[in-house]
Amino acid sequence: MALKADELARKLYHVAAGGMAFLFRFLTWRQAIILAVSAVLVNVFVVPYMGGRRWFWRTKERENGYSHGILLYTISVLVLVLVFRDALWMSASIWGVLAFGDGMSGIVGEAYGGPKLPWNERKSWAGSAAFVFFGGLAAVALMLWTAPASIMPVSRAFLMGIPLALACALVESVPSRFDDNVTIPLVGGLVLPLLALSLVP
Repeated sequence: MALKADELARKLYHVAAGGMAFLFRFLTWRQAIILAVSAVLVNVFVVPYMGGRRWFWRTKERENGYSHGILLYTISVLVLVLVFRDALWMSASIWGVLAFGDGMSGIVGEAYGGPKLPWNERKSWAGSAAFVFFGGLAAVALMLWTAPASIMPVSRAFLMGIPLALACALVESVPSRFDDNVTIPLVGGLVLPLLALSLVP
């Protein structure tokens, strides 16, 4: 299955935005909120008029005049920062899974296709594997980069990052009427604190 240019651009934008999560190492939670709010405003007032309508929006979104998926993405990041303001490494890690896992899943799944999942014919094993691989690596990298070294040895990061990506990949693969820009952060926000409690260094 060929990946359309507009869908590829959307996914790459999805992934690239996650790069901002690496800034959380240097930010207070208040500064992280300002960053997240700015991202929401940029996607509402700037991106649509600088090529967003042409490159990032799907056909139905162009017809409706807005992109709820891109907006929900940035709002979810804002909520993650608010919820985990005392542990920004958690919000950064979940954002990494959302950006790199979900984004690369779409690129690999649509570009290469392959066998479909038994429970969802719209998703492929290749896409789900890409989700776990890239989402897990992003989560681990952001944990090690953002969290204090005293609480984040490499082994702990892997023991949390990979299961986090697996849980989010499973949710992303299940047929649902809910946008995965909401379900992935929601599940990540529930799973990661449990993993952190069970793996206290």
